[in-house]
Amino acid sequence: MRKRLIDVALLGNPCGAVRDEFEVRNLFTLEEQAVIPAQHPLAGRKFVRVEELAGEDFIGYNEQSFPGRNQTIIDACMVGGFKPGFRYKADSLVEVLAMIGSGAGVCLMPADVASLPHPHAVFIPVQEKLEPIQFAAAWRRDDERIPLRHLLDCIEKPTLHR
Repeated sequence: MRKRLIDVALLGNPCGAVRDEFEVRNLFTLEEQAVIPAQHPLAGRKFVRVEELAGEDFIGYNEQSFPGRNQTIIDACMVGGFKPGFRYKADSLVEVLAMIGSGAGVCLMPADVASLPHPHAVFIPVQEKLEPIQFAAAWRRDDERIPLRHLLDCIEKPTLHR
């Protein structure tokens, strides 16, 4: 957006720098779930407590690809009384799922990521009430083009007609 190559970005948990520089509109929230290898001892559970992930290797995100997402994971783990150790960092959600499926570690991810293919990775709801991930649209503050305004109106007030 800074280089004016895109008009609107859809972001999960826009960090403070994004909110300082761009207009941001929260669209909806997403609950975090634990994502663990299918062979993990917790894999058959209906719920998991965050504290049960203490001592596990965590898969994190490269800050350039997902600014602030590792801090979201750290904050969630602090609810369980520990700070996670990030063994690996990934550039995409698919890469995180592949690492988890291979047994390289665990992660806390938005529940909607379960819609991506995830062989050998299991999503389990977290028992504690964690801060949800804010899914938002962001755009340049000085952009007053009418098509952008129409798009933002559609995002904010989706039509019931399909």
